[in-house]
Amino acid sequence: MRLRWNLLFGLILILVGGFFLFDGIFHWRVDFGDFLGFLWPVVLIFLGIYLLLQRSLWGRCWGSAESCTRAFGDMKLDAAALDAKGLNAEIGVGDILLDLTKSTLPEKELRILLHTGVGDIKMIVPPDTPVSARGSTGIGSVDILGKTSGGMGSTVFFESEHYRDARRKLSVEIKTGIGDIHLARSET
Repeated sequence: MRLRWNLLFGLILILVGGFFLFDGIFHWRVDFGDFLGFLWPVVLIFLGIYLLLQRSLWGRCWGSAESCTRAFGDMKLDAAALDAKGLNAEIGVGDILLDLTKSTLPEKELRILLHTGVGDIKMIVPPDTPVSARGSTGIGSVDILGKTSGGMGSTVFFESEHYRDARRKLSVEIKTGIGDIHLARSET
């Protein structure tokens, strides 16, 4: 998904910038306004090229971070991304993959919030970890531990049988505007 979105937005920026650049060259008048009219299409073109060549744009996650935000690009997170307070990861356009199969959770309820505007979210939890999860999408499908819903305005709520009594547990909220949500248990 990341490659498709970066490619699409990068190409759009290059085409729009190139259109205005060529229009500015053929109707050239010497003044400061024309210089700016020539400069901003060049900036759009370089921004488009940068978008095509980079994994993410405008935002980064560094090591163990409680909060991670990006405008574009995919996030691949694991147990190292968890903070003692949990995790809040948001992307404007891109996919999120959170793999907690090798994590040792603290003895408390750990909150995880995953949000995208456009993109898919996949989360993998350890096989025996109690989970309370709510997933919702504007357009797409939701699959939370086998409980599914699809179409427009899909929402699924799941809570493990002994969730309220468990000491180590995950409270998960997953939202996407357009995209699919998949929360599954690891097989080991």
